[in-house]
Amino acid sequence: MTADCIPILLTNKAGTFVAAIHAGWRGLLNDIIYQTLQKIPTRPENILVYIGPSICQKHFEVGTDLYDKFIQANRYYREYFTSYDNFNGIEKARFTCNLSAIATWQLLLHNIPAGNVTSSVLCTYCRSDILYSYRRDGTTGRFASLIWLIK
Repeated sequence: MTADCIPILLTNKAGTFVAAIHAGWRGLLNDIIYQTLQKIPTRPENILVYIGPSICQKHFEVGTDLYDKFIQANRYYREYFTSYDNFNGIEKARFTCNLSAIATWQLLLHNIPAGNVTSSVLCTYCRSDILYSYRRDGTTGRFASLIWLIK
């Protein structure tokens, strides 16, 4: 169940396992993708991934504290943040963060082939007609991302 966080659904080419990851910024920062991949009984090149709808970079504003946490963890995260000195009337350094791109980078970093990763283009913040967004609405419902085995 997610609203702005990233649902990540995994299986393999043989369809012998499934996994679902709920990845927000905390999960991404704490390697939830890597931790999950370590438990999967198949080689990375056989894993297929779907990254579901989540908040897009344009609408995921964060402060320097979160930016600093990511950069301290890995300097390459800098690529997934855009800085603004005056964003939405706030006169201090702010950033927007691309969570979906961070998730994709982490998958590639752990040897999942780029051709095995499919990402939704839907933003939970932008698509109020079909998706929930806590950032947009303050209080919200959730939507389910499902994956299962058929035997």
